[in-house]
Amino acid sequence: MYNIMIVDDSVMNQLFLSSVAELMGCNTFVANNGREAVEKSMLLKYDIIFMDLEMPILMGNEATFMIRQKGNLNINTPIILQTSSTLKNILFKEIDGFTEEISKPYVISQIKNIILKYTSENKYN
Repeated sequence: MYNIMIVDDSVMNQLFLSSVAELMGCNTFVANNGREAVEKSMLLKYDIIFMDLEMPILMGNEATFMIRQKGNLNINTPIILQTSSTLKNILFKEIDGFTEEISKPYVISQIKNIILKYTSENKYN
């Protein structure tokens, strides 16, 4: 089974992403902010991290920077930036550490494709 962390301060987004991932047979773990994401990334290896950008306590780009540091279990884990469509083109080009991005509002097929892309790659590593 694959482990996916969902980092978002919106309960609705957490539930939506968790539902899609769980229907695909994945274990899901939720972090409500960037600080929780960093703490959880030190304890368990994830196959994918879905990271919201704008959150309280620690922003997604700051959390991603910390996760990418030497010694973190998830230094090479794909981290998917979640942005609103208005921020999409501006931010992804300027923020390091993210593997790729998806836009909000979510499209189920896009989420499924990302999960399949990274879990099928991980099967053979």
